[in-house]
Amino acid sequence: SYRTVEKSFCKIDHILSISAKWEACFQWLVANGCLAAAPVCTVCNYEMELSSHGSGMKRDMRMWRCKGCLTRESVRHRSFLIDVHSSLQMFLRCVFFYFLKGYEPELAYREMTENMSDGLGCPVSKSSI
Repeated sequence: SYRTVEKSFCKIDHILSISAKWEACFQWLVANGCLAAAPVCTVCNYEMELSSHGSGMKRDMRMWRCKGCLTRESVRHRSFLIDVHSSLQMFLRCVFFYFLKGYEPELAYREMTENMSDGLGCPVSKSSI
C-alpha cells in the first residue's frame, strides 16, 4: 500500500487534480484504503450507498445512506479520517505536502497543529497521522 501511495504522489499536478473536486478525492481515498467503498449498515446489515448530498454532514458533500432502513453515516465512518476536521481535499493536500518534505509523523503533527492559527496547517488529530 505504501508503494501505491508513493507512486500516486509522483507529480504535484496529479495531487492537485485529485484534490480539486470532492468526488475525485473520495475515489482516491477509497482506492487507497483510507475510506470504505460501500459499508454495511450496522442497524439492518444492508449495503449502504452514497447519497446525493451530505445534508447534516458539515465536512463532506455526500454521506452513506442505508438502502434498507435509511440510516445515515459519514463517509468517514470507521476510518481514521473520522477525527480529521478539515475537508477530505485539504487533508489530502496536507498529507501530500508533508510527504514531499519527508517529515516523520510526530513532526508533521506538530507542524500542522502549530501552524493552524496562521491558516497554514490543518486541524488534524494525532491518531490520524
